[in-house]
Amino acid sequence: MFQEYKKTMPQTMIELQHACSGSLERPDFHPERTLDAHIELVVKKAATTGNPNLIMSAMLHDLWKPQDGDYKKTPTGVWYWSNPKHAEQAADWILREDDVKHEIWIKGADWRIVEGIVRYHMVIKDLEKMSRSGKIRLSRKCGAYWNELILFRSCDDMIGRYK
Repeated sequence: MFQEYKKTMPQTMIELQHACSGSLERPDFHPERTLDAHIELVVKKAATTGNPNLIMSAMLHDLWKPQDGDYKKTPTGVWYWSNPKHAEQAADWILREDDVKHEIWIKGADWRIVEGIVRYHMVIKDLEKMSRSGKIRLSRKCGAYWNELILFRSCDDMIGRYK
């Protein structure tokens, strides 16, 4: 499925996908080690749900990681690329690019839901650490796609944090 989706992507998505090739991921969260491998694994996991919103979120959620940021080093001395703003950057890109919205739509997904999942996919990872009021605010903000966001969190997990 991943390769099929890549064949029909608009040029801007192809360029972003190409930049992910070989980009190093943080090893304690990503045993797959590279961003392109991570995205492919998330797409495969999302595909098992049959939900087009999750599949397109998987395709797009980390495309902006290599576009900004810096190399960081783990306490054990392993280097990886980090861009804390990538989720917001990707979501803003979806909002402003009509060809991306169209690609999401022709794949059977709703670009508004995909944008929301992409925007909050990092925030939701810390759900258990949030205060009760923080959880309520986030769930209200993401109400229309809250359950999909929770499910996406599991698709995006490479180390079995969320069951």
